[in-house]
Amino acid sequence: MKTLLFLLGISCTWLMVSTCVGQTTMEKEDFSEHGISIVLPDDPSYGSELERLGFSPSAELLSPFSVMVKNTSRRVVVAFGVRFTKRYADGHVATSDVGYSQSYALVDPGRPNRYDTPLQGLVMQGAARLVTPDGLVDPARKGSAPYTSYRTDTPWTIIKVEVDSVVFDDGEAIGPDNIDVVKRLKAHIEAQQDLMEEIANRFSRGELLHNVLQELRATELSKADAGTLTKLNLGDVYTLVRRQYLDELSATETNAGQEAANKRIQELKYVRRPNVRQALARGK
Repeated sequence: MKTLLFLLGISCTWLMVSTCVGQTTMEKEDFSEHGISIVLPDDPSYGSELERLGFSPSAELLSPFSVMVKNTSRRVVVAFGVRFTKRYADGHVATSDVGYSQSYALVDPGRPNRYDTPLQGLVMQGAARLVTPDGLVDPARKGSAPYTSYRTDTPWTIIKVEVDSVVFDDGEAIGPDNIDVVKRLKAHIEAQQDLMEEIANRFSRGELLHNVLQELRATELSKADAGTLTKLNLGDVYTLVRRQYLDELSATETNAGQEAANKRIQELKYVRRPNVRQALARGK
């Protein structure tokens, strides 16, 4: 009986795949004029893009449940948000939001080469990323993420995919930012730079780095909201990022010493704070 149920489940999945591939039901909204485009499963280039990422189009059950976000601009993408609109078999319509950012890939106008080894951005020039309603699909782990969200009691199909926001490595942001990717990145940078400047200033006045880190960390943990913060709340991002870096620096100083911790502070501290700024709102 278990085997039979398993086979029935596979059959239903393949039926759903056939239905989706046989019909062009997805709409898209992107920023192709800025070099950021969505590649839908029925696009002729979709299969070759999958292969470039290390996937086999003939072997993967990806196409009805995923899209490519492609960067043909001359800049690196450090953050983006994508909204999927899904229609269930019972007629219900819902959305799934996916947002990612890599703050370290933002260029420091005062010191472009902050790291000893150049770091990769979220979507490099000429590259693409595979995205599902569950999030980014890592080619190195291609046996997991794509196979979760569509295994539901009520089958669904994606009817629309839209790029909600994009941030380039120079800080310029495009899109309405309805899912707060740009706002979260700005809060992250503010928290990071404020903390690094505070630590650096106190250290430059002769205070021991160990004492500074322990005092700041203790102060953060003593606040009344210590156990109620959540990543889902935009208003909590600043405090959470600050605590995250304090934990990291304290652990580095304890385990690797003051020199290693100070080097990390210099990596994290911008000479000139990046200006994450909105450049375009959809429809304007």
